[in-house]
Amino acid sequence: MSNAHHGAHVPARATLPMSVANMTFLVNKLGEDCAPLQFVRELTQNGIEAVVQQGSPGEVVWDVAWHHFDLDGTYKLACIDTGAGMTGPEMGNYHLDVVGSNGRGSRRCQRRSAR
Repeated sequence: MSNAHHGAHVPARATLPMSVANMTFLVNKLGEDCAPLQFVRELTQNGIEAVVQQGSPGEVVWDVAWHHFDLDGTYKLACIDTGAGMTGPEMGNYHLDVVGSNGRGSRRCQRRSAR
C-alpha cells in the first residue's frame, strides 16, 4: 500500500497545480449556492477591496456593458472598479481559491478591474 493511504506528508514541490477545464460551468455551479442578488454584494465588495488595496482614491461603478449592446443588442450588467487589477495567473489562482474554499468564502464571484 502506498504511504498516501497512511496519511504520510507529501512535499509541496510534489503537488501538481489544479486547473479547471470549464470555468463557466464552475462559476454557474458555485452561483447555485448564492442568493439571487449575492453577486451584487460580492462584486461591489471585491471592487471596494481592490480600490483600498491600490491605496489611492478610486471608484466602483455599476453600468450597462455597452460594448455587448453594441455587438449584439443585449443588455449586460457591468461592475467596473479603478482598483488594483489581477494578472492572468493571479486570476487563475483566484478561481482555484474559490474552488478550494468550496464556495464558502466571501470572494465567490469574479470581478473585472479597469486599469
